[in-house]
Amino acid sequence: MRIVGDQGQDETMDFVLYVPKGYGPPAGTVLPNVEETDDPTKILTALFFGSAKSRGKRKR
Repeated sequence: MRIVGDQGQDETMDFVLYVPKGYGPPAGTVLPNVEETDDPTKILTALFFGSAKSRGKRKR
């Protein structure tokens, strides 16, 4: 998703979505808020606002 600031500049959204290894963007494609991980506690979770909040089901 592209967010445009008041001055017309691109801005990034402050979150990270974790996906399983192999499910990230195809080679050569950039998805700025998606990170691949093999950590089962992070898969299909999202961190918002510099990790101050998290959403998703975390395994213990």
